[in-house]
Amino acid sequence: MKTPRRSAVITHRRQQKAKGIVRVEVHAVAGDAALIREVAAELRSGTRRAAEVRSLLRRSLRPKKSLRELLVMDLDIPDDVIDKAFSRPRDLGRKIDL
Repeated sequence: MKTPRRSAVITHRRQQKAKGIVRVEVHAVAGDAALIREVAAELRSGTRRAAEVRSLLRRSLRPKKSLRELLVMDLDIPDDVIDKAFSRPRDLGRKIDL
């Protein structure tokens, strides 16, 4: 048998799900907890500012491209020149007796 409190929680979660809101739990440093709550509240608001925050977060968290990828994309340099510039000498290490 469900208690009134449990029933209220279930109802609340169903309503949130219907709105497209999901429950997310994160582990964070105590000092960042308030910041994370503020960011989550802003993103939930659906305002123009929320879109700006979302865009900023996506840009800043996007993986950085390597220098090689940037050169290949931006410059019209033959592949062998790029490979030579970024290749490392093959080091087989020193010989040892086992």
